[in-house]
Amino acid sequence: MDELRRTPVDIKEVLRFFAEKLHGKNETLKRDAKTLINVLTRERLQKELMENGDALKEAEATGDEKSIDRLSERSRLLTGEIAKVSKEG
Repeated sequence: MDELRRTPVDIKEVLRFFAEKLHGKNETLKRDAKTLINVLTRERLQKELMENGDALKEAEATGDEKSIDRLSERSRLLTGEIAKVSKEG
């Protein structure tokens, strides 16, 4: 925000113009925002699934059955969430 406050007025006007041009009467803005949120959510879940998979491999290597069970269940849940988000998008 500080950088925006320090921005010269003429630059702010140019930014306002482009923002209004892009989003002023854009009927698809709501749809675009929903799509963006969907993509970001899916990416976050996929990252969590990868991290969970790494932890699962480590648990399997050490023979930690309790962690294996917990992490396997987490993988199943994350996979389901990714499928749900993908279907919505």
